[in-house]
Amino acid sequence: MSKLTFLKIFSITMLLLNIVLIGMMLRSEKGNFRQKNKGPRDEIIKKLHLDNEQVVAYDKLIIDHRTKIEDAQQQIKKLKNGLYEQLKNDSMIDRNADSMISEINQVQKNIEYIHLHHFQDIGRLCKPSQKEYFGGLTAEIARLFSPHRPPNKQ
Repeated sequence: MSKLTFLKIFSITMLLLNIVLIGMMLRSEKGNFRQKNKGPRDEIIKKLHLDNEQVVAYDKLIIDHRTKIEDAQQQIKKLKNGLYEQLKNDSMIDRNADSMISEINQVQKNIEYIHLHHFQDIGRLCKPSQKEYFGGLTAEIARLFSPHRPPNKQ
C-alpha cells in the first residue's frame, strides 16, 4: 500500500469519526446521553417544583447572588495579595498580618451571609405547597454547592 493510499484511508476514517462524534454531541445536548440536571440551579428548580414565573425570579436571584459573591471574592484576592506582598519586608509582617487576616475573615464571613440570604430569598419564592420541598432542600445545600459534589443518589 502506498503512502498516498494510506493517507486517503486515514483521512476518510478521521472524517467519519468526526461526523460520528459531532452527531453524539448534538444528541447529548438534547439530553439523550447527558444527565438532565446540569447543576445546582436545575436541581433546585426540580426539587422545589418551581413554576415558570418562579424560575424567572430565581434566575434574577442567581445573578444578584453571583455578582455579590464575585465582588467579595475580588476583595479577598486584593487582601491576600496585600498580605503576601508583605513577604518582601519581613519586619512588617507581624505588625500587619493579623489585621489583614482579620479583614479577609470578615469578607469570608460576609460571603457566608450572602449565601444564607440567597437561600432565604429562595425560600420566600416558594408557595406554601412548596415549603416542605424547601425544608428538604436545606439539608442538601452544602452538598449542592460544594466544589466536589458527590453524585445525586436518587
